[in-house]
Amino acid sequence: MNSVSMRGRWRGRRRLGAGTAVAASLALAALAVVPAQADEQTDQLWINAPTDRPVTVAPASGDAIAQSIPVGLYHDNGNFTVSDAKLTVDVSGLAGVAEVLWPSNCAPSGTSAVCEVGDVPVLRAGFVPQVALKIRSLPGAAVGAAGRITYAAEATGGPDGTLVAPADSFETDVTVGTGPDLSLPTYPDLTGVQPGTTVDVPFGVTNHGDQAANGYTLQMWTSYGLDLATAYPQCSSEDISGFLVHYTCAFDTVVQPGETAPLPQPLKVAVTSHALDERFDFSVDTAAGQSELWPSDNGTGRLIQADNTADFAVSGSYAGGAAGETVGLTARLTDNGPAWVANIRSGDPVAVLDVTLPAGTSAVSVPDGCRARGASYACELGILIKPGQTVEFPFTVRVDSVVPGAKGSVSARPSYGTGFSFDPDTSNNSAEF
Repeated sequence: MNSVSMRGRWRGRRRLGAGTAVAASLALAALAVVPAQADEQTDQLWINAPTDRPVTVAPASGDAIAQSIPVGLYHDNGNFTVSDAKLTVDVSGLAGVAEVLWPSNCAPSGTSAVCEVGDVPVLRAGFVPQVALKIRSLPGAAVGAAGRITYAAEATGGPDGTLVAPADSFETDVTVGTGPDLSLPTYPDLTGVQPGTTVDVPFGVTNHGDQAANGYTLQMWTSYGLDLATAYPQCSSEDISGFLVHYTCAFDTVVQPGETAPLPQPLKVAVTSHALDERFDFSVDTAAGQSELWPSDNGTGRLIQADNTADFAVSGSYAGGAAGETVGLTARLTDNGPAWVANIRSGDPVAVLDVTLPAGTSAVSVPDGCRARGASYACELGILIKPGQTVEFPFTVRVDSVVPGAKGSVSARPSYGTGFSFDPDTSNNSAEF
């Protein structure tokens, strides 16, 4: 059977949740959408903003706590350059409920502002908010009072020269509330990490709410090339499908409003000898019995890229036969290591095998994951393959006519783009049989 296939679970969404750089579980989310096809001539501008944002009630004296609303733009097709983007933020729906503290790249006028965004990335690069709004409740706004922020955007680029975000599609509902509001830091990607080393992960749980959090639970997920190097007695772990480890931890630490609480010991992660493109994800929640003011910013994570290689080698076997006979034909791909390979960001196949049958034969049965492409077949692997693992695609073919010396062929390629950047020996990426 092909390596674990979870493609549907790793797809990105058009619109991400509030503050979502990484989802809480490796098995349920992705950082990127599938890239545009090379011949695709369409593009679309999108706004990434939280669908909702609670704000804490204003105290009897002084200002309420300012809460963050990260907003960003992205577009679909990396074949186009999109620039000179402008985001329009309309806050007229917040009257009597809350006020916005505008960042320096926004020019307010009345109840709206135009914010300069500049160049717009494709989402595959990872979500980075270009407009950092701050919002706080107004004095006198009671718990439960609600309002709305709406957004519009346009930019230069795309197939027609101008891209406009879909009208009336993006808004943030703002509600006045009270309670603890835990969040975790965001991390830059780490690249060029040597296998066999240990990485420090600065970690702290911050309470942005107006009430203390009386303890919290922490969940962590490490991909196959990482090991948790710090042992916490408050944590238990379980293996998930052989390529994730899930840790569940309970801490009785009280986190006061405005306070950042560290873990009992510094968090360290070991980068194993078979690491390549890895993820380390986190999620935090208030302890049982307390409601979270805004759980949308409780998940974060870190991408860790190891300086490692994985040698992909293909082979095929075909015994031949007399005219009219039905025989087997098998195409294979082996990961000779030392690293595993997994598309845990996109959910794409780790490789596609292009299989050409020998002259004079025709397919009677085709393996799952293979589809006809002209005179050959394209066979997709799953999203991962481990060192030493071989993935096979067994065909059944009929010998329609005997062609002396007839050979088939198999070659490996990525599902998008050309070549495997991690493969140090491309001479064995194709073979005849």
